[in-house]
Amino acid sequence: MAEEHSPFYKYKKLFNNSMENKDESQKELCTGIIKSNEGFDKIYNEDDFYKVCPVSLYYLDDLYKNSYNFMDEGCKYLYYGIYNNILKKENYSYDKLEFYKILLEGYYNINEWDSYESYIKEINKDILENNNDLMEMYDNLDNFKENKSQNKDDQCKYVNKCIEIYTKYAKNYKTNNDLFYADLNEFIE
Repeated sequence: MAEEHSPFYKYKKLFNNSMENKDESQKELCTGIIKSNEGFDKIYNEDDFYKVCPVSLYYLDDLYKNSYNFMDEGCKYLYYGIYNNILKKENYSYDKLEFYKILLEGYYNINEWDSYESYIKEINKDILENNNDLMEMYDNLDNFKENKSQNKDDQCKYVNKCIEIYTKYAKNYKTNNDLFYADLNEFIE
């Protein structure tokens, strides 16, 4: 089953732990990140940043300590966690990728990791949005499993969302060797 093999569950657990355990000591670090990015307050919502930054720093630090070899993959989950958990109900007009990169750079300035520069060069909106879709499929699968005894309409909603996302990528699925499609295949199995 995909659940046993997917790192999604490890990153989700780390992220949820970060949302529960963030502390005020990171707020000062977050203020430093804002100050080091001139014009930040004109482009990004500072309230959103303070909702996200302490959780992000805690998550990245925990990820670094526990899964250093997988920082890049764990960082992809961070993007998902930010926009599908913390800021899910928020309206934002800024560039999500740039906002995310500011967080990563802020953490890198505190605690370097070897692959940061190559990760920042290679990561793009398409990679992160594809990854978001895959993670949303895992979340829907979890919701389906957790609600088996619940309302059948809710169960159908979760399954239909997985099908909708899968269908979006299905035409390229068999012929593409991209890592995303390998992960999609792992989910299907």
